[in-house]
Amino acid sequence: MEALANEYLAKLKSIYPSGYSQLRDESRLAGYKKEFILAVVQNKITTREMLDIGIARAREDSKKNPFMPPPHKFADWCRTQPEDIGLPSSLKAYRIASTESGKRADIREWSNPVIYVTAREVGFFDLANEQESKIFKYFQEVYADNCKKALQGYEFEIPKTQRVEHKPITTAQRNKELALSELDSIRDLLEK
Repeated sequence: MEALANEYLAKLKSIYPSGYSQLRDESRLAGYKKEFILAVVQNKITTREMLDIGIARAREDSKKNPFMPPPHKFADWCRTQPEDIGLPSSLKAYRIASTESGKRADIREWSNPVIYVTAREVGFFDLANEQESKIFKYFQEVYADNCKKALQGYEFEIPKTQRVEHKPITTAQRNKELALSELDSIRDLLEK
């Protein structure tokens, strides 16, 4: 693992040449490397492809920031983000889910099946009624898991709603139906 850390730290050094000066001291570099390895392990960054995603994001970041990212931020960059596969961010997905969950089931309009399944797993009632500070973290975890599944090819579905069409009856129609019912009753009496 140390060899891999050295390889990717060298890549970061080439991306952030002026920012790397903050680690010229051997003890600081050793501490950064230790934190880098710990962040990679804790965040389950298990492939070179994931590390390469982090390096690509570091290149983008270096255009506006000359300093090397903290190890935990680099580890976050290594994970595929919902936006990478055409899904909204966790916060935007949460807002959609909580808004739709607050509606009657027959009028909800889910824009994305991953958001729908996440909302169902978290709980429509909780999304509609709990404070964001209490439920967002849980939503974020479930959404991240579902995004991983989507990335692996799992197909999510939004079930078709069983919407019952309600056609209002006018007073004239109701009066006509009552009159016909009364006529039928009178006919039945006359036939007896």
